[in-house]
Amino acid sequence: MCQHAPACPSAEAPDHEAAVPVAVHPDHGWALRCNGVLTPTPPRGVGEAGAAHTL
Repeated sequence: MCQHAPACPSAEAPDHEAAVPVAVHPDHGWALRCNGVLTPTPPRGVGEAGAAHTL
């Protein structure tokens, strides 16, 4: 699935979350990575170190 050089880690690799995100939907709480793995994203309004931001 991945066309990057060097190739991103496979879905079975321990570092599978290092793959490049190809679709990010923070409003829905997920990101699809080029290896087919869905990863959760932080909810909107939460910044670094858990600090809330005014929207």
